[in-house]
Amino acid sequence: MILQNALLSSLSASDAAALRPHLKAIHLQQKTILYEAGGRIDKVYFPIGAVISLVVALESGELTEAAMVGRDGAIGLASALDGKLAVTRGIVQLSGDAMVCEPAAFRGAAMQSHTLIATVMRHEQALFAQAQQSTACMSRHDVEARLCRWLLRARDFQPAINFLLRRSFWLKCWVPSAPV
Repeated sequence: MILQNALLSSLSASDAAALRPHLKAIHLQQKTILYEAGGRIDKVYFPIGAVISLVVALESGELTEAAMVGRDGAIGLASALDGKLAVTRGIVQLSGDAMVCEPAAFRGAAMQSHTLIATVMRHEQALFAQAQQSTACMSRHDVEARLCRWLLRARDFQPAINFLLRRSFWLKCWVPSAPV
């Protein structure tokens, strides 16, 4: 099975051609911090097999996940809109491959294409919506239900992962009030 990044695959032929010379294949190791909140965005990452979490550090020192990006999207796209500072920490949750691009090269391609700018805007809006949903989920669901949703989302990004979990765990995720 050949994995691709869905965002890159969705680009028009001209947008893909503008980006192609600037993309480099890399392997991301689990627990690698790609950028810190308040730090500069120095790369645009398009995961292929990796899963990257965008996390927020709480005053207590705990971390909470605001969003998760896998082969469906990218992180660092805001650099195309001159958003040079990260608002969250980007950390690799699951090792895997990715394509990477320098922000200046990505910005140059984006500024030449209304369709690429529109794609960036839609993606950033989707990430914002995911962060809002994560916040609501954390306030409404117990830790088991949140973990199950995370595992299912990670499985969407990493199809090679097979989870063997008890029926009661799955039921708790999908039907929290169901008897197990």
